[in-house]
Amino acid sequence: MKTIPNWASGVITVSGKPKNVKNFCKLFLFEEEDNKNISKKYFARSFTNSKWKEFEEEHFKDNPKEVQFVVDFAWSAWSC
Repeated sequence: MKTIPNWASGVITVSGKPKNVKNFCKLFLFEEEDNKNISKKYFARSFTNSKWKEFEEEHFKDNPKEVQFVVDFAWSAWSC
């Protein structure tokens, strides 16, 4: 198994009002078709490894009050 230095993985659980949960999840980095002009606020080096549309379809079908997903952190979760 090849190890890649300075990467940490974690499971994020977000709970609250459905709109706030969705807005919080948008702060992670998603694989967008056009991410050249990132002008939004986001958690640096925190990658979901999915596209927002796919993530939204998977996690927000029923307007949930809690969402759980895996995130990869470059360097460490603490510095993100």
